[in-house]
Amino acid sequence: MRRVFCCLMLCLALSSAIGSGLWPTSTKAVKSTSPKQSIAIHLSGVSDDLKANVESRLNIAKAQLGKQPTTADINMFYQTARDEVKKALSPFGYFKAGVTAKLRHSGNQWDLYYQIKLGEAIRYQRIQVKILGPGRSNAQLQELKHRFPLKRGQVFTVETYNNAKQLMFDVAQHNGYIKARLTVKQVDIDLKSYRATVRLTLKTGQRYFFGTIRFNQTPFNEKFLHRFIPFKYGMPYSTQDILKLHENLSSSGYFDEIQINPKIQSARNRKVPIDIHLKTTKPHHFTIGGGYGTDTGLRGSFAWDWRYLNPYGHRLNTVVQGSSVQKSVQTRYIIPGADPVNQQYIFSATGFDLNYDRTDSRAGKLAFAYISHHNSWQRTIALNALWEKFTFDTQPKTDSFILYPAFNWKTVKADDPLNPKRGYSLNILLRGSSKSLASKVNFLQGRITLRAITPLLSPNNRLILRGDVGYNAIKSDKLN
Repeated sequence: MRRVFCCLMLCLALSSAIGSGLWPTSTKAVKSTSPKQSIAIHLSGVSDDLKANVESRLNIAKAQLGKQPTTADINMFYQTARDEVKKALSPFGYFKAGVTAKLRHSGNQWDLYYQIKLGEAIRYQRIQVKILGPGRSNAQLQELKHRFPLKRGQVFTVETYNNAKQLMFDVAQHNGYIKARLTVKQVDIDLKSYRATVRLTLKTGQRYFFGTIRFNQTPFNEKFLHRFIPFKYGMPYSTQDILKLHENLSSSGYFDEIQINPKIQSARNRKVPIDIHLKTTKPHHFTIGGGYGTDTGLRGSFAWDWRYLNPYGHRLNTVVQGSSVQKSVQTRYIIPGADPVNQQYIFSATGFDLNYDRTDSRAGKLAFAYISHHNSWQRTIALNALWEKFTFDTQPKTDSFILYPAFNWKTVKADDPLNPKRGYSLNILLRGSSKSLASKVNFLQGRITLRAITPLLSPNNRLILRGDVGYNAIKSDKLN
């Protein structure tokens, strides 16, 4: 009996040593050979935003299972996912949705099916909006209150509710109430009557105004910089106007860094001083390019942009292009207008030299243009003077001079300016000349160009349409 007892003790000791890592073990003995379980979730009965929200919530819950979920883990997820589906539908107003679940298992593949019946969405029964404080009689806040975006009978969604709250902040801050806050923000969901009640109370606080605007030292005249400011001293302080100022300075092309610091804590008599720190970009920018074309042979280009010549933001750019058959040079002198973001005056000079097998042409063009932007439209009024000497085949050399005004209207509306999926552009051009203006030809030309883009069958497919309509009327004597 003593020997048996000792053997048992020795076995237990060895087991303990192996389990604690004191004894070498074979790696093959501890290596997991269990195959990875694959889980697929299938939804029906919902689409678009609702489906995306359900999938997102279920994927988050599935990720918590880890890389090697057990059968028990998957079954538990299958049972609890029904509640996750319902929670994902509630932000869209569906609090009584029905969810039917089905589980299929084959080998290591688990398929979870959820059939959703949305039922009726909950609707607003009462919307109570109050505005307290010095801004309670503000015209825009009162208009917002009377035309509040949430209406009785409208389907409740978290998005529309949050948007309504944000709109109250936006209108208050745009009118100078920068310390406005919601003292009551409440949504009551009554599942018995299946109605929602919203209570929102905005306390405006005191109204603030724009104070002194101070720029750091830059190469630009301070009066010129003030043209970019969309507000004046003493106007109600607005965060939207601050963002617009940043956008205006950024779009000018003069600055690499823009810092706008409203000194709210330093406000006196509720007038907020604005400190603006600007770092100018390099004054010169050069671009060199080259290529090859079957009609031009080797070709090259050089561009020089002198971004600011003087303290008033005048700029100069020159582009030179050349090949064996085409040569051109263009120089433009650009003067910002009283509103430098939306107005420009441009003087330009261009020279062309074209040499083809049967045609030679040399031309020069001087132009003055005024460009302005209003809403989404760009308008250009230009006066052009064109001189040209050309020969065609064996015909004698011909001289031509045309002085003609031109008018152009252009607009672009698109969901994405870089990669649009839906939108359109419209370009309207009208130009003409008369012998009474020392031109050698009478002509009138009009052209309308419309381009449109729209999704086709799926978001990844696009249909692009283009249409042109034009009119030319020319009357000239034989040119000598």
